[in-house]
Amino acid sequence: MKTSTENKIQVTIDTNLLTYLGGSTQVCNRLHAFIDLLQNAVKEPAEISKRGITIHLAPGQLEASIVELSIKWKWHRKTVASFLDELESHGYIKRMSSNVSTIIELICLNRCAAESPTNCPTEPTPFYTEEVPALCTADFLQLLPDVAHQDPPMQLSDDIRQSCKKVYDLFIETFPLLDKPESYNDCLEKDIYYVFILGMKGNFSRLEKYFGIIKADPFKNGTMAAQTGISSGKVSFQQLFSTNWQLVFDCDAENSTEHDE
Repeated sequence: MKTSTENKIQVTIDTNLLTYLGGSTQVCNRLHAFIDLLQNAVKEPAEISKRGITIHLAPGQLEASIVELSIKWKWHRKTVASFLDELESHGYIKRMSSNVSTIIELICLNRCAAESPTNCPTEPTPFYTEEVPALCTADFLQLLPDVAHQDPPMQLSDDIRQSCKKVYDLFIETFPLLDKPESYNDCLEKDIYYVFILGMKGNFSRLEKYFGIIKADPFKNGTMAAQTGISSGKVSFQQLFSTNWQLVFDCDAENSTEHDE
């Protein structure tokens, strides 16, 4: 999704018009997918239950994993992930995920609902991302009701907070050629918490394997960009601590299977 600041204008339309523009085709394109997100976002605070855990949804949020959207939209999982990554990189959505749930927040919907249409911001602001469903242990589930959907700063134990800071320091040490985010803060801590503590269950061996896969790829680890000045595949801190971590493991597993055959 490429945008030109010269041609960018603010347009206020409703979902009825979006549905009309989408037409009646049975093929789910990007417009239909975005309309589906809008239509399924809750209008009032709501609670849903998943795997015995109560999940709280704020207005403008919905619960949907990449796997679920892949089945619903009849897209490949990587296509779904790429679509959501694009929306998130432009500040239109924000994802917050754990081993139990994946919350998608329609930032564009919430911001325009809170303000008059003429005051809706043209430039989206950066947000922070995470993902992906997996099996949970009973001990792990006990973490979720307290902090899973808090806004930063979250009420974390000192041990968990120190682990998140250690992950951040390891990122700095492992990827000297990647762009560094701002100084460690509450928002970065939440990124790391969702991916490392909730997603990877605080397993440093799993984190090091993830970092190792990225580090071995000159396009992703910044080497190619350092040599040529550009690299379309160069990852960022935001991508490392987002749905990207699960996709990297999935792709690595698929490649390993192909090499074994």
